[in-house]
Amino acid sequence: MAQVERGDVLATMAAEWAPGIWQDVEKTSVAMRTFRTVNMGKREKIFPFLDTMPATPAGGPFVNGDTGIKPTYSMSWANKQMVAEEIAGIVPIPENVIADAEELDIMGEIRPRIVTYVARSIDAAVFGGVFAPPSWPTGGLVGVATAAGNVLDYSTYLGLGTQAQGYDLAGAFNELLGIVEDDGFDANELYSKKSIRRLLRNMRDGDGRPVMQTSLAGSQSVTSIWDTPTEIMDNGILPATVRAIAADRNYAIIGRRSDMEWKTLDQATLTQSVTISGTTFRSVAASLAEQDMVALRFKIRLGFTYMDPTTYEGGNGACPFAVMID
Repeated sequence: MAQVERGDVLATMAAEWAPGIWQDVEKTSVAMRTFRTVNMGKREKIFPFLDTMPATPAGGPFVNGDTGIKPTYSMSWANKQMVAEEIAGIVPIPENVIADAEELDIMGEIRPRIVTYVARSIDAAVFGGVFAPPSWPTGGLVGVATAAGNVLDYSTYLGLGTQAQGYDLAGAFNELLGIVEDDGFDANELYSKKSIRRLLRNMRDGDGRPVMQTSLAGSQSVTSIWDTPTEIMDNGILPATVRAIAADRNYAIIGRRSDMEWKTLDQATLTQSVTISGTTFRSVAASLAEQDMVALRFKIRLGFTYMDPTTYEGGNGACPFAVMID
């Protein structure tokens, strides 16, 4: 009589689980939840964007009479390349645990942890450049804003005046938004550390309204600072020296190359990196066949890039992001 193998049970459970995991990652990852998302038909995708703005001709933009000569404008385009990179992992599970699956929701235990891990990995790379692949922007959005000079030093800002004059944390957020707007973009999203929320709760504007407000959009709670939607980074993604990021989120792009893919393993030998006396080598972490284990391997592929088109206000150095540092 045919028997159902334990590995087959795991594969069946994973197949039922996989379709929804990308949606869970999208909801958990701040970057994927707020940035523009596109599908990638292949590993690399090119995004052309305007690199110059039309300059007003010497005679002005209007045509002189019915037979006047129309002015000619010169414009050029630049490209941004997005490369899909892979986030992956292997989760080994004892066969005895699978055998007791009726008493334990294995996927219910594993799923939220994988979702959180993948979402944190994406956000850390996108915002702070942590473990980001070389094809992604160096330093993440913090690095992009810093390279463009769009940095607000909070300590320096406080030294410009008194709280009564508006030089406080609320004023700093207003200034941060203004840096993005000065470059010709719409500062339509803030990303802030969770610790900032405590400092802003009791601050009021000139009309006595809270600077930070929470409202409902459907069934979702939405936080805003100076009427700008704000993501509270409660997962500790922002670098230690960064208080907040202001962005025109339309210019940050996440590329979706593939959904979550699964494969079950039951004969593999898993290794890990070990360093002893300065020498790094691979050692055996688990031998699935010898230890009566199976493993669930997962991977997704996605890309990230940004666009910084030339604007009238900011010229060819315009940047749609700004960062507030301590």
